[in-house]
Amino acid sequence: MRRAPPPAPLSSSWPCCTWEPCTGSRWFPPARSTPGASSNVYEWARDHRAHHKFSETHADPHNSRRGFFFSHVGWLLVCKHLAVKEKGGKLDMSDLRAEKLLMFQRR
Repeated sequence: MRRAPPPAPLSSSWPCCTWEPCTGSRWFPPARSTPGASSNVYEWARDHRAHHKFSETHADPHNSRRGFFFSHVGWLLVCKHLAVKEKGGKLDMSDLRAEKLLMFQRR
């Protein structure tokens, strides 16, 4: 039996692989993030997965050990730590690479 999907915010719809979005709701996160000049869904999902896998290390995109402001807002304003780029590049993102809509948005 398929579980009902949660609401579709950008930060939780695609990153965790906890649910399979129905066809009609697949377009919502990319469509919502594109006009606001936000990063694409693929990058948000990669950062979210890195945050959970490498929590509280330099590879965590919003490492709380760098301070309250950094962990909530600052990480969006500065360049990523080298460890975030290295470790984030090694994460398995094959499920998102298979999504044509996300790869189209990433271009």
